[in-house]
Amino acid sequence: MKKNEPKITIVTKKNGRKYAYRAVEHRWNPEKKSCETKLEYYGTVDDEGNIIPKKMNLVKAAVTEGECGDGLHLISASRIGLTRAMWRISSEIGLSGCLKEAFPQTWKTILSLAMYHASTGSNAAYLFPEWHGSHELPIHDDDLSSQDISRLYSGMDEERRKEFLLAWRKKASTGGACFHDITSISSYSKDNELVEYGYNRDGEDLPQVNLGMIVDSGNRLPIYYRVHDGAIPDVSTLQSVLREGYSFSYSRLTFVMDKGFFSSSNVSAMYGHGYYFILAMTLASSKTRDAMDEALRSQIRHPRNIIRTDSGQLLYAMGVKSHWDAEGLHRECMIHVYAQSVADISLRTSSLDIRLAECYEELNAGKFLNSHAALYARYFTDVEQPDGSRRYEYNDEHIAGRETKYAGLFAIVTDRMDLSSTDVMNIYRDKDGVEKIFNDIKNVQDCRRLSVHTRQAMDGRVFVVFIASILMAEIRQRLRDCKDRDEMTMDLVRKTLDKISVSYVKRDGKRKHVQLYSSLTGKQTLLLSSLLKVRPSEVEKTLKEILV
Repeated sequence: MKKNEPKITIVTKKNGRKYAYRAVEHRWNPEKKSCETKLEYYGTVDDEGNIIPKKMNLVKAAVTEGECGDGLHLISASRIGLTRAMWRISSEIGLSGCLKEAFPQTWKTILSLAMYHASTGSNAAYLFPEWHGSHELPIHDDDLSSQDISRLYSGMDEERRKEFLLAWRKKASTGGACFHDITSISSYSKDNELVEYGYNRDGEDLPQVNLGMIVDSGNRLPIYYRVHDGAIPDVSTLQSVLREGYSFSYSRLTFVMDKGFFSSSNVSAMYGHGYYFILAMTLASSKTRDAMDEALRSQIRHPRNIIRTDSGQLLYAMGVKSHWDAEGLHRECMIHVYAQSVADISLRTSSLDIRLAECYEELNAGKFLNSHAALYARYFTDVEQPDGSRRYEYNDEHIAGRETKYAGLFAIVTDRMDLSSTDVMNIYRDKDGVEKIFNDIKNVQDCRRLSVHTRQAMDGRVFVVFIASILMAEIRQRLRDCKDRDEMTMDLVRKTLDKISVSYVKRDGKRKHVQLYSSLTGKQTLLLSSLLKVRPSEVEKTLKEILV
């Protein structure tokens, strides 16, 4: 170690990340009779063991001799691979423009926080300053503490967020189908009126909020979100989305949803607000059973009714014309009934039997699950025993009758009379895009739980998470053109691109800085070629031209 080089201590935190600390003072503790060392945060440590100082302008380290000659000194260095790509992406899809329009003073800070979420998989605000110290961001050298971030969250008023959503919808929507779904996010907050106990999809015994999101089917980008009370079931959240979406000019879009949102009032509301819809139906509806009865009478399992989906699956399919007469409406609709093969029916029936056996044990042990409530009501009865006690028994008539009759059948209702059964199924099956985004939010962005405590802070945090989700969704779409796309997980993309850096160095006696870029590997070039939409030969030049 050279005389002027600082003594560095490497510390590995619980999250697995390594940080460097510099010894700044040594003092003798007479009470403990030992020497104590005061450490000061110095920087981060990458996967290869290289130390990246937070404030490199305070450290004069000699640069390796090269074509620039001797006497060069390091002024600062920044990781640029993923942040420059996201900066270019946000500009190309119009995201940064919509943010600037709604938040003219703080849009760069919001975008920087979203980049942090997408780049690290962490939602911990207190770690942002450390990460910012080694990465190039739109806010550049502006310090942003965790307290500043909390104030920013609380200051994002609802009107500006709505202004952004309206501008973003106009910019990003392709005007075709869109997917709506909902997920639960646990919270420790006691000061947020939306945080309530409800059906938790992650099985956590914590209160929650429900996050609803709309994703465009054409470009797979999130175009709208809404936070709901955690106690409200999925089926009841849709109408508030429809009412607000109407003011956002979402009408005439085609909403694609699973049967968790099916109800007579929801279908009537979509008609009333002028939406198209493709909605899976539940067997509890008489209209579902009527359509299935008609399909069975017409021999749905006939060679003439076989279709092949985009995924290659073969199904029997038949469209049954119907009318929606609920709540004073008399509107034409089409119910598409699908039937699986005999082998699929046997598999489904045995799977149901296993679930019913589990439900039987749950009921009689007093361990009720909200997710099994429909099965309890449909397939079990409460029977009084000779000793006066109560016990649940199987409803044999219902199990042998209706389930056998409709085994292997699936129904989707739509007001899009121009679509064939094949079109409807392909659009419905394509809704996994919103599920991937929810997975990104909970797992890739580490937002399975929210640690903020007030309603205002939660609204700001979720808004930043939504912006990060847009960036990640676009990255996923662009990676579809990557040669090795099947191997490219978000975690691998992060680790690969985060190694790309630029160093700013200065020669003795000179004022101008020289920029030294790290050499790109083949995998880095391949990734950036897809993300920046340029040929591999143009990647290095394009990356240097991006001005954040």
